[in-house]
Amino acid sequence: MGGGRDMEAQDRYYMGVELCLEAGVLEECESHEGTYFQGNAELEDAYKLANAKITRGELGEPTKERRKEVTGAIKDAYDDNSGALQCYQCEKAFGPD
Repeated sequence: MGGGRDMEAQDRYYMGVELCLEAGVLEECESHEGTYFQGNAELEDAYKLANAKITRGELGEPTKERRKEVTGAIKDAYDDNSGALQCYQCEKAFGPD
């Protein structure tokens, strides 16, 4: 049963990553799949995108709890992946752009 909860948390996290990518808050390295760095958009843009998708029913039932859950997923994804201006692996191999 515990594994199911871990999978749910992982799914929520990657939903947050996908929303950040779609909003332009994070970018994914073209050479290193799964490596994310700071995008050009503001965190608020991801929240607005998520709110619109929830309102349209694209991310489940449009409840207050669902909105809070999605907002938390976005914040977690952003906190874990923002700060770097480019892929750390590319920067290490090729130097800063």
